[in-house]
Amino acid sequence: MLTSLTTQQLYQSSQADALASLPNASEAMQVLHQRASVSIKHFLMSRRRAHALVMDHGTELWRDWVIEQVKAQANLLPTPPDVVLVHDFTQPNSGYYLTLPAGYGAMFRSAIGELVRSIREELPPLFDGHAYQQKAIQLEESLKLHQEDLLRPVFALALKLGVVLEQGDNLFVLRVKHEEDELSRHDVMQLDEEVRPPLLERLEQVEQSLNEALTQFPSLQHSHLKMNKTLNQEVASQLLDPMLARLLMEFDGDVTVAQYLQELKTYVLARLPDFWTLDESATAVSSSTVVGGDKSWLTVFDVQVMCTHAPDSGAPVIVEPELTLARYLGSVVGASATSGEGVVSTLSVRPGVLHQATGGFLLVNVAALVQEAGLWHLFKGMLRSGRLSGSDWRAMQPASLW
Repeated sequence: MLTSLTTQQLYQSSQADALASLPNASEAMQVLHQRASVSIKHFLMSRRRAHALVMDHGTELWRDWVIEQVKAQANLLPTPPDVVLVHDFTQPNSGYYLTLPAGYGAMFRSAIGELVRSIREELPPLFDGHAYQQKAIQLEESLKLHQEDLLRPVFALALKLGVVLEQGDNLFVLRVKHEEDELSRHDVMQLDEEVRPPLLERLEQVEQSLNEALTQFPSLQHSHLKMNKTLNQEVASQLLDPMLARLLMEFDGDVTVAQYLQELKTYVLARLPDFWTLDESATAVSSSTVVGGDKSWLTVFDVQVMCTHAPDSGAPVIVEPELTLARYLGSVVGASATSGEGVVSTLSVRPGVLHQATGGFLLVNVAALVQEAGLWHLFKGMLRSGRLSGSDWRAMQPASLW
């Protein structure tokens, strides 16, 4: 038997009725996705965040709510340090990261740029100064005196044996006295056989003594070059040391900054002649101005800010829906960024979202993550180790650029 039903009997209440009475979308999400909400909050409160939270794509409202929760927690976390990429002066074609207090990354880059500009402007005139020229002249005179000391016994022996010894440009001429003539070896060989032996013996004695003295000249020259190099470095250090000390004070004597500055100084001292030959047309130190010219080696002083944060701004939150390998790891752009020495300017290195999210949260599209070849493997490795290996990073870059 059929019975008519009322409207009240046909209606079944749903969660939408309960949601209508809630004051905001946040509470609505907690009602609709109770278990997921608990999981997210547990994840955000966890002290060990080196793991991934995988969620369904969900609705736009759901995604916005998740991002809102992540940002709220990020605001409570400490602000991570800035990270800059610098050239490793001790290893060819290599670089490393420096960590600096939040907000100091751009300051460090500007400070190094200004330091190098000051060195280029102030270093060459030092070697034109009177004090340096006097010391350089003294070294030259000292070398000549030592050479003369070695040759003095040779000239004395030549005088004793009746051999004329004349010194020209990079050569010595010997002639033996015979009767009223001064004869070369060639001339002696034209004489009668009974006359030749004593004359040749006198020449050979002087030649042997001369050769023994001349064999010591390279050692003298090497010693002279070493002393001249030491002088140049001492003069340059008088300029560099105060500069570096002032810069280090700006960064509160940071140990890693101090180590980098010491390596930079060593590099500058090793390439002083290159600084002498720089002309005034060489302007700002950056890959955009010097690459491709004879000053391309200056790109080793470039500093790339990989990530930076405003002080006390909390942890970063990076949302990356379309993830690619280059976007994730960073990349090297432009083959022209490679200098004549094969050094890649740090300014040609583009940071990835991993750099930007360090110390905070990275929200990615899981589908894009697993579709990119090799990316999921690197992602898992990074989560396990807590770091991204530089060898893994370079393995993903074109070999010609790094």
